[in-house]
Amino acid sequence: MGHWSYVTVEGERVIFGEEKRVYMLIPKEFGGGSYYTDCFSGMGNSIGPGIFEFLADTNKEYLSSDNLEAPVLEQFGGLWSWDIEELKAKGLSEKEIEAKNKEEQKRYYDMAVARYELSVARINDFKVLSHEQMLDKYGVDYKYDIGNDISRGEDELMAKLKYPLKLSRTDMKYEDTPYFSIDDEGQGSCFSYDWETEEEAWDDERRENQYKEWKENIKNNYFERIEPLMKLREKE
Repeated sequence: MGHWSYVTVEGERVIFGEEKRVYMLIPKEFGGGSYYTDCFSGMGNSIGPGIFEFLADTNKEYLSSDNLEAPVLEQFGGLWSWDIEELKAKGLSEKEIEAKNKEEQKRYYDMAVARYELSVARINDFKVLSHEQMLDKYGVDYKYDIGNDISRGEDELMAKLKYPLKLSRTDMKYEDTPYFSIDDEGQGSCFSYDWETEEEAWDDERRENQYKEWKENIKNNYFERIEPLMKLREKE
């Protein structure tokens, strides 16, 4: 399983394993204040009740299928390149390979549709069933799964939430900033992979140099990404 993370409302990446405090701001409707961690785990469960669980609870009343990313057939690939080469070696024609490619694409799409339908049902049940009933039907991670579904992937998902995630380096009120956190495209890691030497750069010096190099770029990129999302929220 990989890591993931977010960019704070100041435009700073939250690095997993880095000993640097980050706050998760709480809307006043839910008591205000904040949760914090001094070392982000890279999985989101190190802050308060957990990022995904927090997003599920705070947005519960406002959730619908509009908060989910519906699958589109064209988003999915079909056969892998090596599968195609193997079929060619077996003597299949281009027409036959294309037919199998479409079958495989449809298979991936059908699996995504099944996951999407489960997510829709889970959200609908979340709004009417008790905690005990949700546990029985969807298991102990149901809030985590809902929070994941409504916030991960496209940036627009976070923008659609009534109460989007706000991670900050400063302990402020949730309402003090209009900005909110979006996915860190670097997945919360400062480590890199050198494809020429095939060696992972786990040394502290390279990590620090890389962090300095990325810091300003990430901040600029954050505000480029967040501005159209702010406009989207104004239309909601």
